[in-house]
Amino acid sequence: MSSAARKRKQYQKRKLIDQLRGEISELKRELEEKEKRNPSSLVKENHAYFRNAVKEELSKYDWSGKKVNVRAGDFSESDMRDMDLEGMIATDAVFRGTDLKGAKLDGAKLEGADFTDADFDRFTSFRGSNVKGAIFSLESLPLLFEIGLKGDESYNVSFKDKGSYTVQNIAIFMKVVKMKFEQLLTLTEELQKDEGDQLKKAIRNAFIESYGREDGVFRFRKMLIQGGRLNIGAIPADVSFDPNVDFKFDFKRRGKAITKEFQRLKRMRIPAELLAHYSISVLMLKIEKAMTKGFAREKIRSKSQSRGWKDYVPFL
Repeated sequence: MSSAARKRKQYQKRKLIDQLRGEISELKRELEEKEKRNPSSLVKENHAYFRNAVKEELSKYDWSGKKVNVRAGDFSESDMRDMDLEGMIATDAVFRGTDLKGAKLDGAKLEGADFTDADFDRFTSFRGSNVKGAIFSLESLPLLFEIGLKGDESYNVSFKDKGSYTVQNIAIFMKVVKMKFEQLLTLTEELQKDEGDQLKKAIRNAFIESYGREDGVFRFRKMLIQGGRLNIGAIPADVSFDPNVDFKFDFKRRGKAITKEFQRLKRMRIPAELLAHYSISVLMLKIEKAMTKGFAREKIRSKSQSRGWKDYVPFL
């Protein structure tokens, strides 16, 4: 091989090596730049680095992907609207009061994360995310049910009950709510029974006044049907008794505590799907029906004019 040929071959070899070195340097710079845009190291050094951060600051970093590990990071009160947070690891992270409207958290690991008072909208997405032990405000449940939490019972809810905040697993919370409605239904049925018993007592006294004690008691018992319920149609016309004038009960006052607690529970705005799943809807309907009829009877009794049994609202 001639000297010129050897020199040409060495030149091409050096050129190839320089080209490969250049490509390696470029790849190294790209990796370094990408690493700089990964917020994981910043959160690791200072867990509250992104607290109260504005969107312009957050947008400098790449948040999506499994390499983004912001475990225990504090993003409270930050503006994270419309950000792509898909697949990131945010276990035990804090998003209290964070604006997450339009944010995409699909497939993210959010175990134990705190979303109390965070803002969501119908474009926020939690599809496939792990929210076991995560905390959400009770007020946000109706919306969250529409964007990915439906059917998941692994998360917790934060709610204010009688002046203090409580955090409970959603399944336990719903069982407690059901128990409260069951107690209300029992109280409602007891109130209704008490009204019915007192009405029957007033009618019995009217029978005694019209027919004397022995005959009056006999006729009254004969009027009752199976189960001790009133048979309104069997009350003789000569028994002077108007259920809306001659009988007072004050249903509204006696049922005040039931109404107050019922309305308080309703204001929690628990999603209808959850109420139905735990058979609470049926309890609510029974309470509402009984209380509505009780108030209707009370309203008629409060009027100055009455058409007697024609205006009577039955218990059943």
